[in-house]
Amino acid sequence: MPETYETCSYSVPPSVRFKALSEKYGDTAYNRPLAPFSHTVYCNEFSGIDIFSDRDFDAAHPAGASLSDIVRIVGASPYRYIRNGYTAPFDWRDLPEDYRIENGISYLEGYLPVNGTLCELDAEEMYMLDPFELYLKFTILPEIKKHTVTVVLREQETEITGSTEIIFP
Repeated sequence: MPETYETCSYSVPPSVRFKALSEKYGDTAYNRPLAPFSHTVYCNEFSGIDIFSDRDFDAAHPAGASLSDIVRIVGASPYRYIRNGYTAPFDWRDLPEDYRIENGISYLEGYLPVNGTLCELDAEEMYMLDPFELYLKFTILPEIKKHTVTVVLREQETEITGSTEIIFP
């Protein structure tokens, strides 16, 4: 299961693991107030995310083929904000099209978009992903509507997999 990390750089008392993660991500100088547990992110260092279907998706994607070129990740991360000295603000009122969903997505100050097809994102773009507002969006619809899809999260030598049935419109 993915592990989470509070992205504020203080904790009372700070745990050994939290301090190590703060140093690893460079999150050691933030000095503005934050509500407890308001900035939770995955601390896993995913090197890749892939997705597969048990059925033919379209002519270019037979059963078992990677769908990483037609699935976008829509999420956010504070990693670039932290690495830039707690700057690089993003105005979420200028919401990218992929983020416009029925119930909306609400991000806090310091989060920047992570948005691209699974095959085009590099590992650093997947650092510190927000676990609560993270979506996979298919860019095309399949010819067959019912699929069992498997998502694979890769981290160093480990793979985390999960499958679910999807009925496409």
